[in-house]
Amino acid sequence: MDRRVINVMICAIIITLYVPSVTYAQQPDRCNYKFNGDYILSYAPATWFTIKQPIKYKAKDWAVAGGMVAAAAVVYVYDEEIYNFFDSQFTNESAHKYGRFADAFGSGLLSIPMLGGFYVVGIVNDNDRACHAALAGMQAFLLSGGAGWIIKEMTHRPRPDDLIEPDPKAWYGPFHGGGFDAFPSGHTMRAVALATVMAGVYNDKPWLGVAMYTLAGLTAYSRLVSGEHWPSDVIAGAALGYGIGRAVLWFNRQKSARCIEPSISQDGIGMRVRF
Repeated sequence: MDRRVINVMICAIIITLYVPSVTYAQQPDRCNYKFNGDYILSYAPATWFTIKQPIKYKAKDWAVAGGMVAAAAVVYVYDEEIYNFFDSQFTNESAHKYGRFADAFGSGLLSIPMLGGFYVVGIVNDNDRACHAALAGMQAFLLSGGAGWIIKEMTHRPRPDDLIEPDPKAWYGPFHGGGFDAFPSGHTMRAVALATVMAGVYNDKPWLGVAMYTLAGLTAYSRLVSGEHWPSDVIAGAALGYGIGRAVLWFNRQKSARCIEPSISQDGIGMRVRF
């Protein structure tokens, strides 16, 4: 798969937003979504909501979280062996070329213009869901980026090529200073968080969710074959990104559970409060 295939995939996703969706009435979060002061101010409560979200987890949520933690723990034990396997799949030159386009979804070079396309389509076509996807997606992207930076600063794990003798068990902790920022994979974290939001907003279009997670998967794979991360960095980044993406979805649905909408009836034009 090359850059042209990914560009065609993104264009196809955006073009389909012009087609009215009768199933959108099933969505519980239809309100007016605009980039304004209220949206910018929503980042603070969204951050707090994300931090405390595990307190509200149900049994199914804990099962998923526990499975991801267990997977990361198993991979951590075999980090070096798995890393060596993926590192041997590409030459350094081909890995660099692959990473240039596969990383674009996690770095923002592809995902941010895509979100901009969703927002423009939403404004032009008065499509609240496209605007919602764009704004919630950007929120997940930025929150996961911030969370990833904090965790990196707290752990200071060397990347495979940071040390003369690569050591997957080396951790320097929060007082190391600069450098050593392998854990978790920020590209993977942002890509999965964004894919989770997009798949959730368009849960009646499973193909779109598959496309988003495919792009996130390509990003995760590129972080392995390029030698930028240990496998457990990537697994942890995917798990954290998924958790943040789900929290952003829940936050926006809770926020929009009550909104004021215009109402037109035989008695005239007025306002309606929807719960």
